[in-house]
Amino acid sequence: MKILITGVAGFVGKNIAQKLLDQGHEVYGIDNFFNSTKSDVPKGVVFFEIDVANVEWFDFFKNIDIDIVIHLAAQSSGEVSFKIPNYDCNTNVIGTLNVCEFSKKNKVKKILFASSMSVYGESQGLVSEETPLIPLSLYAVGKKASEDYLRIYSRQFDIDVACLRFFNIYGIGQNLENMSQGMISIFLAQALNEEKIIVKGSLKRYRDFIYISDVVDILEFLAKASSLNGFVTFNVGTGEKTYLSDLISTIQTVSQTKKDVIIQNGTLGDQNGIYANNSKLIEITNKRKFTTLNEGLQEWVTTLKRENNFEN
Repeated sequence: MKILITGVAGFVGKNIAQKLLDQGHEVYGIDNFFNSTKSDVPKGVVFFEIDVANVEWFDFFKNIDIDIVIHLAAQSSGEVSFKIPNYDCNTNVIGTLNVCEFSKKNKVKKILFASSMSVYGESQGLVSEETPLIPLSLYAVGKKASEDYLRIYSRQFDIDVACLRFFNIYGIGQNLENMSQGMISIFLAQALNEEKIIVKGSLKRYRDFIYISDVVDILEFLAKASSLNGFVTFNVGTGEKTYLSDLISTIQTVSQTKKDVIIQNGTLGDQNGIYANNSKLIEITNKRKFTTLNEGLQEWVTTLKRENNFEN
């Protein structure tokens, strides 16, 4: 297959790109390196450096019969969306609209879109795909709008679309220097390299943490699926609820650290507690086993130690 990945240098993008390359697929990609570098683009990707909101990438790929677009490019922080709302909207919403237009013009068969559990917003607790969407952050508003654009393009132009509402993804390859995105990566970086762990908000909040290899497996399965039957949404999470107090305890145990935990005020648009009803995802993928939090953290920390990427 010929697969175009937007945001190919990002955390999820580089992981799924490498797996698809290893399987012999032709992988094409774009990225503007907002939160990544050129070294993050896997070797073998036919790459064009550009922001997804800039339509000049249409011409670069116009003579390539792309089968699937995996649309991952985004400003991916709810907190940051309040600081740079115009960039957030341009990259996330206009970028998605561009993916829709490119797919329509080039007769792309399928789009896999990285949506977010943040679209549920005020809807807390265990959420299904039918739970009302009431966004709390500007980032979440953009993701919801993107889903709507994709739904309309899917129906009007006969494109299979899967909107994947990712819960909290973590794991090997995540940027430990970005302190505005990635709950586990932020706490792990602080546990390894700082004197204190700073938590913005209550330790009684809870999330659903899913390991990167599980996310890649799901993307791979959906990319290869013969048909999605139009427009579909999936919660991509483990279905396990983890309180932040337990998360930090597990991080300290696995990393063999003992740092003071400082509680500060929460961030704008943060959700109190949410985890996935993933029965719809399990039904289509038959994926019934997910990496546990302890397993994922152990693998990540072991890799970091081997690569000497942090101080003891």
